[in-house]
Amino acid sequence: MGLNEGVLDAWPSSVDPEPDRPPNAEMPRCFMIMEIVGQRIRSALPAWMTLLVAIFPARVQAQTVNLSVNQGEVLQDVAAELLTEIYKRAGLTAKIEPSPPARNNIRVLNNQIDGEVARVGSYFEKNPSLLKVEPAFYYLETTAFAKNSRKIVINSAIDLHKYRVGITRGVAHAQAITEGVPNLVMVNSVEQLFEMLNLDRIDVAVDAYVNGAKALNNLRLNSIKPVAKLARRDLYNALIPSKSSLVPRISKVIKTMAVSGELSAMIKNCERKHLDELSSYQ
Repeated sequence: MGLNEGVLDAWPSSVDPEPDRPPNAEMPRCFMIMEIVGQRIRSALPAWMTLLVAIFPARVQAQTVNLSVNQGEVLQDVAAELLTEIYKRAGLTAKIEPSPPARNNIRVLNNQIDGEVARVGSYFEKNPSLLKVEPAFYYLETTAFAKNSRKIVINSAIDLHKYRVGITRGVAHAQAITEGVPNLVMVNSVEQLFEMLNLDRIDVAVDAYVNGAKALNNLRLNSIKPVAKLARRDLYNALIPSKSSLVPRISKVIKTMAVSGELSAMIKNCERKHLDELSSYQ
């Protein structure tokens, strides 16, 4: 005889385990209370989850934003470091990939990336589909460079029309300041730009001041100096339309840091880190 068979045989056939409860009887009161409590706990769960999101937004809502940065430009390196910290404070992760400026424009317009680290205001005028995250978080100074031996004098952008001028392809601020210049040469990198200037293939090179200072130091070109600062332009983070929900979060952080003075201090620290040789070109 098996165990189950013995148990069944031992159970009195005339005894009902719950003799006073009909088959369709209601659930005992203690079980009803437990069921109600369980239902309320389950219904309250979404509210608790919402509360957690509100309390810990950086942990719960953090997302990665894929950005491009203009390759080979120390100005953009500084901007990328600044924006990475701004995104972090907004509960976002900036994943930044360097690429040539002209290529960055193609990629962002085709939604292959979520945005670009830093672009001047005129860039958005030519690319109206992109979102300009305001306020600006950095700036640049469009500067004309020339060889000392040429004794070139430039007082304004109009004076550029008299010379052979070189710029880096895809750099919006340089394109804007040289619009209408009859002898304009476009190259693919900052280093190539200043090498051409050194070889007298152009008379003037136009780029951001910090880019020029860094390139001249790297190339050991002491015969070239800045001859005019032509414009100061603010830099804005650019995003594609599908990322519009991120704009208020990023803007809020930039405004807070600007008002407190923390952004200005961070800019100085980042520039000092990337441009320790800058003082020799002041």
